[in-house]
Amino acid sequence: MTEDEDVGNDPRDINEVADRSMAHEDLTKPRVSRKKVATISSCVLWVLSIILSFTVPSTSSLIWLPDATLLVGFFPLLFVWSPSWPWLVFGVCNLGIGFLLLMFSCIPDDPFPQALRTGKHHLADFHRWEIWILLGGLATTYGGVRLSKNIVHMIIARGKPKRT
Repeated sequence: MTEDEDVGNDPRDINEVADRSMAHEDLTKPRVSRKKVATISSCVLWVLSIILSFTVPSTSSLIWLPDATLLVGFFPLLFVWSPSWPWLVFGVCNLGIGFLLLMFSCIPDDPFPQALRTGKHHLADFHRWEIWILLGGLATTYGGVRLSKNIVHMIIARGKPKRT
């Protein structure tokens, strides 16, 4: 028996066949990635936010819902992205916007010209500061905890001897 005829008994051939069958199986059953799920869910939440912003009146008790769905729409993308600093930046920016909205709702109309009063009233009526501060605080807290955890893991990894 020559070497070419004895190919079927080689254990490497079994692995190659298994690899080929797994590759074929992967082609027949498409696998959805986490990034794709996060992207689609974010887009759905953003579209829902746009729809809600045109349907919820400013006098409704649910006026916070369009802004909440807009902000929560970023969460799936931030969960997929592994660094912790985007959570901190997102949270701090939302906190800043929330405090600006709070400031606009507390400042009297007198110092503003009429054109700016309309914008001020729109911001105070349609964008609730509470939801921006709440979600900004949650994102900042989560980012801080995640950053602290990553720093602790990095310090522990530096203390361990390298494997050869």
